[in-house]
Amino acid sequence: MSDRGEFLYQSIRKNIKELRKAKGLGQENLAELISLSRSSISNIEIGKHQPSIFTIYEIAIALGCKITDLLPSMDTYQSSLGTIDEKYQSILDSLPQDESKKSLLIINKILQKDD
Repeated sequence: MSDRGEFLYQSIRKNIKELRKAKGLGQENLAELISLSRSSISNIEIGKHQPSIFTIYEIAIALGCKITDLLPSMDTYQSSLGTIDEKYQSILDSLPQDESKKSLLIINKILQKDD
């Protein structure tokens, strides 16, 4: 999974856990409300399982919140992108110039394939 995808799911699972606890619900209580097992909720919260969009909606309904309350804000998500870019930039900066140029060419070709 990409760093952006990992950041997104990490934020979702953190928000689920925080909102669940704020509502005074245990994992088993939440699981019963959305017809999942307690272990499924646990696996979502610790990152062993990535919830589907359907499950995220069901959790939002059960917690009485908006789905956007479970997602990172756009500002938070976009700021995470800068951190990721800085990480790769520092790697490129550490390479000799010819290797750095070759790496950038490869990255650009990969990005063009995704478009």
